[in-house]
Amino acid sequence: MYEILPQYLSSIATKITETKNKKILFNINCICGGQNFFIFKNCETAEEITKKKNWENLIKGYNGGYSDDKGNLYLTKKIFGIKIKQIKINRSDVPQYNTIIKVKCSKCGKEYIIYDSRENGYDAMVDSLENNKITDLPVQYIKFLDKEQSIKIKITNDLAYQEFVDEFQNASLQDFSNAFSEISIYITNNNKRKCIFTAETR
Repeated sequence: MYEILPQYLSSIATKITETKNKKILFNINCICGGQNFFIFKNCETAEEITKKKNWENLIKGYNGGYSDDKGNLYLTKKIFGIKIKQIKINRSDVPQYNTIIKVKCSKCGKEYIIYDSRENGYDAMVDSLENNKITDLPVQYIKFLDKEQSIKIKITNDLAYQEFVDEFQNASLQDFSNAFSEISIYITNNNKRKCIFTAETR
């Protein structure tokens, strides 16, 4: 019924409202019936921190880059539009800036990933369909907010299903639903809604 409702959230989405401008708003409820959650966000591992520092040191001497038709990546330095320096880099050297939001039901303790930039959203779906999957790393979490909260999510998908299918020939409706262009996560206190996280995914 709701083609832009992400499939991975469909089992816990309630009070769904779809608007004409390609947006959908819904509550998150645990399968146990719980309506309140503790919210967690991933934090960088020591490996990720080291990788980012190495990358930042590497790119200091360059001011541009490109990918060729074979998928090779290059860093370049140009002065007045003239290339004076170039190196080829490995994709594995490029750090990934991942965001994962996890919630834990305060009633039964069941956990759900409600957003993972490696898996959810347009860019992640493109990588998946083109077999450019990001290598999973161990994930560490910190509590995002101290108190349990009720959660609403707003999804925007600015592509029509047919446009998505035209772009990705083997894409399914499930792929399309998970390839949203923007996600916003809200908490509700005293009937007031507050956005705690938003991300554009393309």
